[in-house]
Amino acid sequence: MKTLNPAALIMAVIIYASVTGCEKEMNKPAPPPSRPIPAHTTDEVKNSNWFFIHWVYTGWPGVMQYTRYVPELNSDLLTRGKVLVFGKGELDIKGPKALPASFDGAFIGVKAEVGNLKFVLEGSNAASVSPQFKYILIPVSKLAHNLDYTDYHAVCVYYKIPE
Repeated sequence: MKTLNPAALIMAVIIYASVTGCEKEMNKPAPPPSRPIPAHTTDEVKNSNWFFIHWVYTGWPGVMQYTRYVPELNSDLLTRGKVLVFGKGELDIKGPKALPASFDGAFIGVKAEVGNLKFVLEGSNAASVSPQFKYILIPVSKLAHNLDYTDYHAVCVYYKIPE
């Protein structure tokens, strides 16, 4: 009659438990991510296409807000680079303006945070304003010293960005 080796039995139990535990973890659905992690620092100038905002009422009369997720917007861009946001209104024929600015009788401001641009619209006719927006992210390595960053056309020409 063979005797049972206690060490071999313990090893078999440990191996069995670890294999079945892994299978359970593999079959378990992963929770959805709350949102992707913002991209790492790059040396590329990034820009968006023109986009409209779906304003959300804040509860304050004449104040609306909107948050745009911008995964490329990281702390290095915020502290050392440039985050430019331009808007163009339906009734404004002067061309795109750097935010904060007034459009069609309302004031629009923007705050850049890691991963987000937070827009705020204030004005008595806030619900009727529908400008378009575009952001341009410029890393510190691409900054120009003699460029007027509030001049949309000059920025687009310098960085070869389609207007």
